[in-house]
Amino acid sequence: MRRGNSFIIILSLVILIGIFYQVYNQYKSPRETLLAYKTVVEDGFSTDGLVLRKENVIANYASGFAVYHYQDGMKVSKEVTVATFYNNESDVVNIQKAEEIQRELAMLQNVGVKENHQSYSDVITEQIANMTLNASKNVAQRNLGGIYSERLKLLEYMNSRNVAYGIDLDYSSRIQSLEQQLAQLMSSISVGMEIKAPEAGYYVSRIDGEENILAPDEALGMDVRDFRQVLDRKINRDLISSVGKIITDYDWYYAAVVSKENAKRLEKGARLELKFENDIIERVPAQVYGISEKAGAEECIVVFVCDNMSSSLASMRRKKAQVVFGEYKGLYVPISSIRYAEFESYDYDGEGNIMLDNDNNPVIVDKGAQIVWIKAGSEDLYRKIDVIFSEEDYVLSRILDNEQDFNSYLQEGDRLILDTNGLEVKKPGT
Repeated sequence: MRRGNSFIIILSLVILIGIFYQVYNQYKSPRETLLAYKTVVEDGFSTDGLVLRKENVIANYASGFAVYHYQDGMKVSKEVTVATFYNNESDVVNIQKAEEIQRELAMLQNVGVKENHQSYSDVITEQIANMTLNASKNVAQRNLGGIYSERLKLLEYMNSRNVAYGIDLDYSSRIQSLEQQLAQLMSSISVGMEIKAPEAGYYVSRIDGEENILAPDEALGMDVRDFRQVLDRKINRDLISSVGKIITDYDWYYAAVVSKENAKRLEKGARLELKFENDIIERVPAQVYGISEKAGAEECIVVFVCDNMSSSLASMRRKKAQVVFGEYKGLYVPISSIRYAEFESYDYDGEGNIMLDNDNNPVIVDKGAQIVWIKAGSEDLYRKIDVIFSEEDYVLSRILDNEQDFNSYLQEGDRLILDTNGLEVKKPGT
């Protein structure tokens, strides 16, 4: 009897150990995973530099209160009036009021002129709702800058909606009142002194004291140390007073200090893009104008030439920039998760079956191919990757989402296994 009890006890222990082992395998700490996701990276490097232009400073022979007629970066013709000076500040205020009235008059006089309002009436209604909400937020936050122009735009949308729905409103009395206000304002404004552009080009309303500081070829002839002294020089802008300047050439230059290693990727005439720090423009097309390398130096001077222009580009001088060779979009893969196939093998699905392509041929993983492991339910599967960009700690794998590659290559949303120790690719026939 005791022998039978002992057998039952031993059997129970074996069963309990087996159950415990199964539970342990089921609930042991899972391997750490990372969801494969799409990302975009720029291939390039950062640098410090100086913007060089051909610039003609406009002589300031007037005094008083100025009204500028052009925004920075706008094209102007020779002898066109770029600014007008008035003796009284009230003249400047009245001119601003007169310009606002003229914009409102133009808007009211054009009500009903536009066609096809009905086709985008829903869009107009949505724009009105968005602008009303934004205006309420700005008023609540006491952010009143530009609220008059926003009011005119909102009024224009509302008039367009009225036309779309066939609502005929008479603005003749409002137009008459505005015309009277405009005439009264104009009669109160004294005659000002006009400042004209000495030549054609891009207008900039202020100077920085470094106009024509260097020609591009002069920058290329400098030692990096001397160029850095120019780059780091401080200018007392409080002492600078001018009506502005004219950028006289369509081409402008960006001279920058570049490491010897990064300079190896550049050659004269190469086309790329510059992305300036804090600039609203995403990228500026550029071309390598010249490279100045000194024997034994770890850095060199590179000059890029550009022809894009905007308000921010017209006024910048010292700027950090990203030199961009290209943009890559792919799946983020940590370097630590990548393995190399040790032999040619078949690709298997989650049930252990050999995967077939569209022509019913076995999908082959070549020897030496870069692979990663993914978690699919309770299975650990390997997937190929196609590297299109690499950094020290990660690579981007090409997004291959056609039917033939879907079960063979890493896909967005796959659970990428980071710790692949102990995972082995099956040999053919196993």
